[in-house]
Amino acid sequence: MEARGVDVDQITAELYGMKPSEFIAARDAYAAQARAAGDKQTARRITELRRPTLAAWAANLLARNDSDETERFLRLGQALREAHRTLDPARLRELSHQQHQVITTLARSAVTLAEEAGQPVTEGVHQEVERTLRAVLADPATAEAWAAGCLVKAGEASIGFAGLEPEVAPHRSATTRRTAPDGTDTGSRKAPSAPATGSVEKKKERARREAARKAARTAATEAGQKEHALRAAGQEHERATTRLADAEERLATLRTQLDQAREDRTAARSRANETAKRVRTAEKEAKAARRAADVATRAVDTTGDIG
Repeated sequence: MEARGVDVDQITAELYGMKPSEFIAARDAYAAQARAAGDKQTARRITELRRPTLAAWAANLLARNDSDETERFLRLGQALREAHRTLDPARLRELSHQQHQVITTLARSAVTLAEEAGQPVTEGVHQEVERTLRAVLADPATAEAWAAGCLVKAGEASIGFAGLEPEVAPHRSATTRRTAPDGTDTGSRKAPSAPATGSVEKKKERARREAARKAARTAATEAGQKEHALRAAGQEHERATTRLADAEERLATLRTQLDQAREDRTAARSRANETAKRVRTAEKEAKAARRAADVATRAVDTTGDIG
């Protein structure tokens, strides 16, 4: 892998195509090579890349696998966001039903692609993939990252379309303008007083409407609280899943290092035994050579005495 001269976008695309368990080692290798080549800016940008969650990676496989299906899903998200803005009930019902079917189908496809890539997926991660795809529909930024196959995790807009403000119709005045038969504006006129019985019924009707509005506000508040709790639970689950993946990755790294250390120890022990034998052999040879030298020296001395 050569970092210098390679576009960071290309490196990013390659990294996010890897399994999450392979991401950190490959990213750090690219960054190290960039630093060794003196390209500190590239090294910094590579180091800043975050590993995707397992669910985000599986969802990214969909975008990488089928561009036509990706485009259809993005169009569905645009239509859903528009329907929520305009509060079109018929369109919302139609698209919501379609959304449920498409997400269910795509999540199963993502799980299949992940397993074909050699990455088993639990039921919890399967559900997280569905939540991630809902985030793609709800949030344009999440959709953009997903379409590029580089989504890191589902954003906070993953539950519903609460962040979209509906379009509000202009307020109409309660006062009715009257027009004379000749077209002249006769000004505001109040409705003629109703009989006493009618007034009582109107008061009752107003009371019923106010009670209904109050109940609707209460229900909306409770729904918002439940949705907030659901978002918080989903985010906590995502953090826990990420921590689990980190722990599993560290454990796998430590196991690899332990296996390597054991192999190194075995090789070192074998080498030590071999060199010990060579030392003993060398000691014997050295002693023998010393004895031979001593004998030769004594022979020289003896010869000298005779002469």
